[in-house]
Amino acid sequence: MKIGIHARNDYWGGLLEEADFRVIREARIEAVKLFEYQKTHIFQRLKNENPDIFLLVRLYGDPKTPAEFVNEHAPRIAELLPYCQDFQVLNEPNYPGETGFGPTEDDARRYNVWFQETHARLKAIFPQARFGFPGLSPALEPTPVYTDVQWIANC
Repeated sequence: MKIGIHARNDYWGGLLEEADFRVIREARIEAVKLFEYQKTHIFQRLKNENPDIFLLVRLYGDPKTPAEFVNEHAPRIAELLPYCQDFQVLNEPNYPGETGFGPTEDDARRYNVWFQETHARLKAIFPQARFGFPGLSPALEPTPVYTDVQWIANC
């Protein structure tokens, strides 16, 4: 088991700062989850300061078709491979809106089909990398359509 944190996830400028690096170092953090848009030098610095640190990258964006998603993210994955090999495919796919599939049972099934094809395409290009299921969005309503456990079961 590793002690980890979720790095800043402010899309509009939430890059790691000196204080973040100090906390990671002093708390002996062993794992960090980051969005792909963090600058490459941040991944490099994390690995330089702790070569054994586990880095997990969230591939973020509009799911589009599997081919479009892979074509959009492949260059960034290639840039990050020297520092990390673990990627979360999409972010919060149960989120209703342009970056998710939605909260319903049918949405979960659609994501599963999309994920399977996207995963296969990514592995064909990057066989050394690991691509996994992403974290889910918390319920946005007092009574969600489906819980995260139900959503995953429907995948």
